[in-house]
Amino acid sequence: MDIGSLLLALALVVAVAAFVARPLLQRHSARPFAAASDDLVAQREAVLIELRDLDFDHATGKIGDDDYAAQRARLTAKGVEIFRALDARRPAPASNDGDDIEKAIAARRRKPQSPTRPEAARSVVSRADDDIERAVAARRRKPESPTHPNRHSAPALAACPNCAAPVQPGDKFCPKCGVRLTAPTEAA
Repeated sequence: MDIGSLLLALALVVAVAAFVARPLLQRHSARPFAAASDDLVAQREAVLIELRDLDFDHATGKIGDDDYAAQRARLTAKGVEIFRALDARRPAPASNDGDDIEKAIAARRRKPQSPTRPEAARSVVSRADDDIERAVAARRRKPESPTHPNRHSAPALAACPNCAAPVQPGDKFCPKCGVRLTAPTEAA
C-alpha cells in the first residue's frame, strides 16, 4: 500500500466521522432550550391540574370560599407567569400576519380577467346552477297537492315549556321531564 491510498482512506474516515457526529453535536447544542421549554410545559400542566383539583374541592365543599379565593388567585398568578415565559420563548412569526397574502389577493382582484376557456366553462356551469336553483325555488313555491300519495308532510311537533323536548300531539305529560303540559299539544 502506498502513502496516497492511506491518505485517501484517512480522509474518507474523517469525512464519515464528521457526518455521523454532526447530528449528535447539533442536538446537544439545541437541548438546553428544549429542556427549559419542557420544564415550563410541565409546570403549566401542574398548575392547570392544581386549578382543576381546587375547583373540584370547592364544588364538593372541602374548601371554604375564603381559602378557595386565595388559593385560586395564587395559582392563577403562577399560571400567568408560566404562560408569559412560554410566550417569550416562542419564536416570532415568520410573516407579518398575512399582509403579503392580502396584498397578493388585492392585486389579483385588481387585474382584469380575460375570458379564457376555463372561465367560459365556469360561466356555463354557473348558468346551469342558476337554472337548477330557479327550478328548485319554483317547486318550493308550488302549493303541495293533498291528494298526491308521496306528499305527506309530518305534523309539526310542539315543545315542552320546561325542558324544550319535542312532544307529540295529544301528549298530556312531557316524555323527557314528566312535567304536566297545560293542554294536550296540538299540531301547529
